[in-house]
Amino acid sequence: MNRRIWEWIVFALALASSGALLAAEQGGHPVAWWWVSLAGCALVALSHRAWSPVMETSILPGVWLVAMVWVPPGGTAWYSSFVGWTLSAVAVRTRSRLAVLLALVGTAAWMAAPDQMALDGFRIASLACTGVSLVLLAWYGLRVPPRARNVDLIVCSYSGNTAHFAQSFAEGAQQAGASVTVHRQHHMDVRGVKLEGDSLVVAYPVIGWNPPFPLHDMLLRDLPRGRGKPAYVLHTSAGGPENAFLLTWLILLLKGYRPCGRLGGTYPVNVTTIRIGPRRMWAWLDSLLPRPSDLRVAREAGQSFASGKIDGLGFWVWPSPLVPLNHPWIARTFFRYMYWPYLWKSRCNKCNLCARACPTGRIKAVPGSFPTSSGNCALCYNCVNLCPTNAMHAIALSEYATQYRPRFPKLVVRNRPRERKPRAEPAQ
Repeated sequence: MNRRIWEWIVFALALASSGALLAAEQGGHPVAWWWVSLAGCALVALSHRAWSPVMETSILPGVWLVAMVWVPPGGTAWYSSFVGWTLSAVAVRTRSRLAVLLALVGTAAWMAAPDQMALDGFRIASLACTGVSLVLLAWYGLRVPPRARNVDLIVCSYSGNTAHFAQSFAEGAQQAGASVTVHRQHHMDVRGVKLEGDSLVVAYPVIGWNPPFPLHDMLLRDLPRGRGKPAYVLHTSAGGPENAFLLTWLILLLKGYRPCGRLGGTYPVNVTTIRIGPRRMWAWLDSLLPRPSDLRVAREAGQSFASGKIDGLGFWVWPSPLVPLNHPWIARTFFRYMYWPYLWKSRCNKCNLCARACPTGRIKAVPGSFPTSSGNCALCYNCVNLCPTNAMHAIALSEYATQYRPRFPKLVVRNRPRERKPRAEPAQ
C-alpha cells in the first residue's frame, strides 16, 4: 500500500476514535484511561511504522496513576492531552496542512465539550498544556516551511548514538538535494559557531529528562540570529524524553528561528548504575537498538525538511511535574550532587582519558597523580564508559555494572578541544 494512503487511513482512524471517545464521555459512559493511552500510542506507532515516537509517553501512565489518588479519572479534560497529542502526531506525519487543521479542530472540540467531571488542578493543567500545544502546532504546522538547501547541523553526542541518529537525518536531507555542514558541540570550551546555511538542525541526547546544559549554554551565548530560518530538533534517549525539547524550541524561537518539527530515536541506556546484571543480557539488549525503522523515519524526516514539508512529531506540552524541573535546576544542581564520580585507585592507570573526555571540565588531570573532580556534571557518563580499566564510577555499586562501550566509536569525541594560539604577525 502507498505510504501516503496508509498515513491518511491511520489519521482517519484517529479522528473516528477520538469522536467515538468523546461521544462515550458525553453519554455518561467513561472509558478507562489506559485504553485511551494504548489506543493513542498504537495509532502513532502505526502512522510512523516505528515505536520510538511513543516513547515520550512512557512516564505519563505513572503520572496518571499518581493523579488518580486525588483526582477521579474520566472526563474530557482528563483525556485532552493524550487525544490532542495523538491527533497532532498522526496529522503531522501525513505532511498535510489539511490534516493539521483537522487535528486542531478535533482537539479544540474536545476542549470545548462540556465536561461531566468538575474541574480541578490536574484537569486545569491538562487543558492549559493542550491549549499551549495547539498554539505551537498552529504556528509551525499551518505554515509551509521554506526548502532547506544548505543545512547547518549542530550535534552534541557523547556516546556516538545521537551522531548516528543525526547521520540518518542528514542522509535523507542529502538525498533530497541539500548539503549538510556538521558542527560538533561536545565541550563547554567550544566558543562560537559559524553558521552559513539557510536552515538549522540541533541534535542532542536527553539526559535525565533534560538536554545537555553545555549545549544550551552555547545556544544562548553564541547562536547567531536566525532571521526566519527553518529549524528542526533531533533527540535520542533510552526512555521518555517528555518535555526536554521545549527549552530548545523556545531558544530557537527567541533567536529568530522557525522550528518546523522534531523527532526522537531510542538507543541503549548508557547509565552504568542501571546496567546491573549479566553482561550477555546487556549485550543482547544493546543489540536490539537502534531499530531500523527509527533510522528510516529519520531519513524520511530529513527528506521532508529539505523539501519544505512538515514531518516528525508536534511540539506537545505534557502536563508533567518534570516541566518546571527540566532546566536549570536539575541539570545544574541535582546532577551535581547526585552523580558525584569516584575513583577506584587500585584500578586507575592514570591515563587521564576521563579528564580529556569530560565535556564540562569537572574531571581534571593531575600530572603524575590521580584525576580529581569538582564542578557541574553533564551526566554523559563518558568518564565511566570510556575508562579502559573500569576505574571511574558515578555512585555506589556501579563498579559491578556493565560499561556501555560506544557502538559507533568513530563518532565519539574523546579529546577536549585544543586552545588555538594566535598566529604571530610577520616582522616588518
